[in-house]
Amino acid sequence: MENYDNPYEWGDQSEQWIKKEARRFEEMLGNGSFVFFDLMTLEEIYFHYMRHHKFHKALQLINFALRQHPSSDELYFRRGAIFLELGKLEEARRDVERVMATNPYEVEYVFLKAEILSREGQHDRAINLLRHLQERLEDPADVYFHMGTISTGAGQWEAAEEYFRQALTSRPDFEEVVYELAFILESQEKLEEAIDLYQDYLDRHPFSEAVWYYLGIIYSKVGLYEKAIDAYDYSLAIEEAFASAWYNKGNAYMELEKFDEALKCFLEASVHEKPDLALHYNIAECYEQLGDYRMAGKYYHKCTDSSPEYTEAWLGLAYCMEAQQRYMEAIHYYRKVLGIDPNHFDGWVAVASCEYRLGNAYAAYESIEQILRINHKDLKFWQDWGEMLFHDQNQEGAIAFLEQGIRLNPGFAELYFQIAGYYFRQEDFEQGFVFLENGLLLDPSKHYLLFHIFADLNEVPAVRDLIAQYM
Repeated sequence: MENYDNPYEWGDQSEQWIKKEARRFEEMLGNGSFVFFDLMTLEEIYFHYMRHHKFHKALQLINFALRQHPSSDELYFRRGAIFLELGKLEEARRDVERVMATNPYEVEYVFLKAEILSREGQHDRAINLLRHLQERLEDPADVYFHMGTISTGAGQWEAAEEYFRQALTSRPDFEEVVYELAFILESQEKLEEAIDLYQDYLDRHPFSEAVWYYLGIIYSKVGLYEKAIDAYDYSLAIEEAFASAWYNKGNAYMELEKFDEALKCFLEASVHEKPDLALHYNIAECYEQLGDYRMAGKYYHKCTDSSPEYTEAWLGLAYCMEAQQRYMEAIHYYRKVLGIDPNHFDGWVAVASCEYRLGNAYAAYESIEQILRINHKDLKFWQDWGEMLFHDQNQEGAIAFLEQGIRLNPGFAELYFQIAGYYFRQEDFEQGFVFLENGLLLDPSKHYLLFHIFADLNEVPAVRDLIAQYM
């Protein structure tokens, strides 16, 4: 009998043979003929359907098998498992209780009934059922494991942790329990304990690529990216074609801003697994960070081809164009973003900047009107745009812009210090001191922003004296 903990195991037959037998069964149903299948073949076809989540076909198969083998408890048990997958709990309970009538302590049957009770919300009854089974077993590890999964499903984290720990005490090499317990520890933010758990297991089983992989994930969660990379390397030394390990190793390098190394990992992942949207995006971002805008654009385009609503990829394309001073093309891609999300704040800011760079002041200020409609309280927008105007020799425009920002946001002390610096630079000391003092009245601790813009003002005695009065 197959263990219900792992119901989709392969038999000794090849996949090609199983597919052929499955087709023969389906052809029989289609033409209404009758073909005899022995019980072993029926079970192999069953596992094939279950592996591929073809539950309705599996149900047809078992119903057919029961007509040939009406006294098989095993087939009723299989049908109960299918009903469970289909969410038909009453039918699942009927079949499992039928087989338990003659075999009340058959382990697989009890596990199935406990799962049904759990799905019905009867978690305590499920746990009690498993406890009765536990008393009859020499090795209760599987029972503790199922108690843990039922408690997890009920959101009873402490109970789940205890059951999983008991399972490991009974069977220290129970790898699936290690994963489940680590998940519980992560859910409770006990990340150091999860690391210790994985390391303890690896001390005894150093060739488990999956455990090395999950250890790498937790190291990344706690910000230990170098250790995460080492863990992924161990995993890849055991299984070189482990695409997810390559991908997560790339992410760790991204966090360390080692974009050349990250790119190598992402490209290697794409060799072992068909690239998805996230992988294409990460490859594009690496190329962008490395200044290879042509290749970055190629991969951003792959993202937009597969997902036209993916605004981040359109933004990436636009930024690559802007970085090359191809402002018209950048605007085209930024407007793709705005077509998807008309209130995309950063998109409007970027369009305004590009239009200004092209000398289209009117179009730029039209975009600014949209920006202010969406969010006029974004301090960084006022600071950055004012600074851009000032450094573009448009000092009057910078001052007028910041005055508008102050009218809309009179509590932003940062803007007072910034505009004070601009007035001082124009040698309009009267207005400079007015705005400097207003900024000091609001928040004297931010006066350093004045010197951040114009360091030489720190050498002006009148400026220092005024600041000293408020410190």
